[in-house]
Amino acid sequence: MHSDLKKRTEKGIKWSIIDQVFKVIISLGISIFLARLIDPSEFGLFAIVTVSVGFLTIFRDFGLSAALIHKDEPTQLEIDSVFWFNNLLALIIALIIFFGAYFAGNFYKDPKLIPLMQIMGLIFFLSAFGLVPDGLIHKHLDFKSFFIKNIINIVLSGSIAIFFAYLKYGVWALIIQTLVSTILEVVISFRMIKWRPRMQFSWPLIKPFLKFSMPLLGENTINYWVRNIDNLLIGKMLGDQVLGYYSRAYNLMLLPVRQISGAITRVMFPSLSIIKNDKQKVWESYSKIISITAFFTFPLMGMLYLFGDEIILLLYGEKWIGTIPILKNLCFLGAIQSIGVYCGSIFSSQGQTYLQFRVGLITKPVMILGIVIGLYYNGIMGVIFGYTLTSCLAFFIESFFLARILHQKTYQIFKGFYKEFIITSGLLFISFLVKKSLIEYNMFLVFSIVLFAGIAIYIGLALFFRLYGAIFLKEKIYGI
Repeated sequence: MHSDLKKRTEKGIKWSIIDQVFKVIISLGISIFLARLIDPSEFGLFAIVTVSVGFLTIFRDFGLSAALIHKDEPTQLEIDSVFWFNNLLALIIALIIFFGAYFAGNFYKDPKLIPLMQIMGLIFFLSAFGLVPDGLIHKHLDFKSFFIKNIINIVLSGSIAIFFAYLKYGVWALIIQTLVSTILEVVISFRMIKWRPRMQFSWPLIKPFLKFSMPLLGENTINYWVRNIDNLLIGKMLGDQVLGYYSRAYNLMLLPVRQISGAITRVMFPSLSIIKNDKQKVWESYSKIISITAFFTFPLMGMLYLFGDEIILLLYGEKWIGTIPILKNLCFLGAIQSIGVYCGSIFSSQGQTYLQFRVGLITKPVMILGIVIGLYYNGIMGVIFGYTLTSCLAFFIESFFLARILHQKTYQIFKGFYKEFIITSGLLFISFLVKKSLIEYNMFLVFSIVLFAGIAIYIGLALFFRLYGAIFLKEKIYGI
């Protein structure tokens, strides 16, 4: 069984990574066009809309899709019950969004938000139809289907967004992109699975799923505010333009994090749920994933910090120059998030969603407090510092409980990435000195020289010190 699971997991990770690589390339290209066609303040307005609506998306399925993945063999009636329960919840919440749009418009003192949010309410309702199909694709580790679906979706919705942005539709181009993307996702997901909903529902069958999902819902609720309180406060206190700079910097920082950590996380939960009773096997898988992730994301965050100026000017142009200091200061947060994101998969795969929720009651309010205090004392940079500092604290606390679940020592978690951190820090320091010594030359020429030299040195050091990520990469390259 383990041998078959290993093959399925590796195949899933392979297709998930391929999916993420193509997504980042295409998404980055689309975002470059949109950033040059749409003003930062319009992006800030869109960020306010997504934050205002986003909280309610947590309640769209009560975590029932994750419960479906965790359950060994759900029946047709169970799947149907979850599907109709999800859609009923989505309808109720969509109506709340529609009428709550007036409150948001008054809160931000911007009536333009009202029709934007009302359309987002419709999008919210439509998206609920794709939750169960996506969950079933995840459950069977069929990430080749996800790759096909995502590429079609991103290309079509992105092209339509660029077209409307070119016609000066501004923030509405981003809303149209979201609407088209949602419709395509639902339609394509249904075409990729054999299951079809029947007109049947059983409340008693929903109850066991809720027992698993309700603590997860609580954790996701708190986690949402941690992830979005920065956008909410920046939009309210500092304005649309600053929020536009921040959201663009945050999304750019998250690109490598999402493509690597996100690709693995999508496969990690369903595959670890299969071997959930073999804690040693789960621990070994987790340790390897942490090492592989740190091997890639730590140097990426380092280079993003070192060459933030060149990257922003090259991709988005001078009107986004206010993004540069924000991007640089977000990079350490990105490194922490890239490895911290896996804790949730471990808690869920072990059925410890209630413990995850209780831990979140400690860590998440501290993180929110850090963001609020940071904003009060030092504006946007204070937000980033408070977010980063409290994220480190939260990761330490979550690691303590995670180690206990898997019968391990807490310090063993940090053995999975400390070498990557040390080597990246040394490489970053040397690269900084080289860049400084070549300051009189063309900035993009220096960028190219330092980048390629840094990659070569990092891979050489990684192989010399036998970092697991380097060994894994070498095996995969020779195995092609």
